[in-house]
Amino acid sequence: MKRFPQIASNAKLIYFFWCVLQNREQENGDRGVAHVSATYNANHLDATLVIANVKWLFAEFLRLGWKKDRNEVAEIIEAIVQLEHPLIHELDGRPLVLSNSFNAAEEMLVLLQHSPGGCLTRTQLKDYHQKSTSAVNKAINDLCESRDIRLNGLGDVFITPLGEKHIHEVINTKAPSTVGIKGKP
Repeated sequence: MKRFPQIASNAKLIYFFWCVLQNREQENGDRGVAHVSATYNANHLDATLVIANVKWLFAEFLRLGWKKDRNEVAEIIEAIVQLEHPLIHELDGRPLVLSNSFNAAEEMLVLLQHSPGGCLTRTQLKDYHQKSTSAVNKAINDLCESRDIRLNGLGDVFITPLGEKHIHEVINTKAPSTVGIKGKP
């Protein structure tokens, strides 16, 4: 704190963030009646709140305490708090993967992860997918073989934990970056 005297004098900022986290923790135990459905995950909302607050807090620390060129600090802060753009756009309940950089299997995993319960019917996958029917069928077979997806008795397609891991480790690195300095993708 000796390097950042402005931050030390602004204890309200630190106290505010602490209050947000404390409030979130107290509410975690009172969720039994708040669940809307089996596919709703309140932890996602919590994570969204915490990430937004951490970005804001970090930007405030930089604004108050960093002794670099003000334009450089402003550029970094803008990059931190810049809004992220979704990878999927929905119109009338129909998802569309906005990136053209994915193959059929990767696009299918993204659609499945986005869907409620990580499940879509074969018909929905063929309808939402921007690839040919034969590419969709091949992707389903390849993903079943690699155990990234599973089919139930009705033929519905479910993403597995391996498929989710594949999204986080491989597909997310291929997705166009949506966070960065303004004007630069």
